[in-house]
Amino acid sequence: MPSWHWRSRHTLILERPPDAVFTMIGELVVAELPTAVRHGQRRPQVRVLDNYLRQGFRLFTEERPVGYLLGRIGRFWNRYERHVAPETARNDPAWFARFAEPGFAKAALGITCLPVDGGAATLLVAETRIVATDAHTREEFNRHWLVGSLANPHAQQELLRAVHHRLAA
Repeated sequence: MPSWHWRSRHTLILERPPDAVFTMIGELVVAELPTAVRHGQRRPQVRVLDNYLRQGFRLFTEERPVGYLLGRIGRFWNRYERHVAPETARNDPAWFARFAEPGFAKAALGITCLPVDGGAATLLVAETRIVATDAHTREEFNRHWLVGSLANPHAQQELLRAVHHRLAA
C-alpha cells in the first residue's frame, strides 16, 4: 500500500543469510512469541503464518528469500465483526488494492528479508500499513489503534523477538 493512515514498522539485523531467516519465519510457531511464552500458552504448534491466515489475512506473496506479503480487509475495531470481509477479497491482491467499500479497513503486513553485508546477514523488516475506506471508519479505527497500541504496542516486534530468540538458542 503506497499510502496509509496507520503504520507500524520494526527492524532487526540478524547474522544469518536471508534464505535462512525466511525459512525460520515460515517455521515459527505462535507458542514462541513472547506474549504466548509470558502467559504460558502452549497451544498446538500453530505456525505464525497459519495463525495470520486464521485471523482473516490472505497470503499474497511468499517469495523466497525476500519475504511474505499478507492482506486483510475487515472491521478490526469491532470485536463481533473483526473478521468480517467481503468474500470476493479472498486471495486477489489486485482486488484488495482497488477495494473501497465504506465501513472497512485494509491492512497489509509485509515481512521482508533484505540482504546486508554481502548476503551474510539479514535486515528483517516487519511492517503493517492500514488504510480506512472512508472518513467515519478512519475515526472509528483511530480509537482502536490508540487503545491497541497502548495494550500491545508492537505486535510485529514480537515476531522479530521470537526470530532473534530462536537464533540465540
